[in-house]
Amino acid sequence: MIPWSLTFPYYDEAKQAMVDVKLSPGTPAYDEHWGMFLKDFTRHLREKGWLERMRIGVDERPDHLMRGALATLAKHAPELRVASAINHPSALTRELDDISPIIQHSGEFSRTLLDERRALGRKTTFYVCTSPPVPNTFTFSPPAESEWLPLFASAQGFDGFLRWAYHSWVENPLVSTDFTTWPSGDCFLVYPGDRSSIRFERLRDGIESFEKIRLLRSLAAKNSDAGLKAALEELEKVLADFTWKRGSKSGPHADDVRRVNAAILNATRAAGKL
Repeated sequence: MIPWSLTFPYYDEAKQAMVDVKLSPGTPAYDEHWGMFLKDFTRHLREKGWLERMRIGVDERPDHLMRGALATLAKHAPELRVASAINHPSALTRELDDISPIIQHSGEFSRTLLDERRALGRKTTFYVCTSPPVPNTFTFSPPAESEWLPLFASAQGFDGFLRWAYHSWVENPLVSTDFTTWPSGDCFLVYPGDRSSIRFERLRDGIESFEKIRLLRSLAAKNSDAGLKAALEELEKVLADFTWKRGSKSGPHADDVRRVNAAILNATRAAGKL
């Protein structure tokens, strides 16, 4: 609803052709254009049983544009919720259903705020894209950085991690991972022909560890076993090192991942003795 160009194509029946129109959120013309669609779209989603699963995606747009689009949504489709990569969070975007600040601004979400959002059924992740240089999942990034990112999400209390592109392939991705001036590999993690990559597999390793930590925390919260409690405390001590300040510097990621994996294994063994 808020593309970078603010240009919206539609089919003009009188001209029997597609027409592009420039519209700004918050104007009557924008509201009319989107209002007709949103009413039909909501009806379609409700008939299919998809309404609760649907989110309107918004990518890094300023508050003055967000307000106009959100007003149109509230007027014509109040049931629809919004998911947004928000870059720098604001008071407005903190209220959205599913938000993802860039990792550089992840510290603006305290554990208390994350827990409050989770209690309301809202999702909060963080993302990386062409930025930052470290940590990331570029072709030239040390593989441990990919695994480090989901562990950072676990350490900081986020619900997960967002990477903007999974397979937005360039012209010949098996020859080059470059796209214009963007860092090599920014546009995709996997390759055509069901080919994976080391960086994707290490990212998946980190996601699996994120889930193991979630299960261990849940188990420890329901159990008073001293061995499990002690093992989980050691795991949390290691996770305390997963900060943006530390992770933004080249070098520590492989050792951080090694230490947290050892702590996860120790806590898993303690849980297995229950």
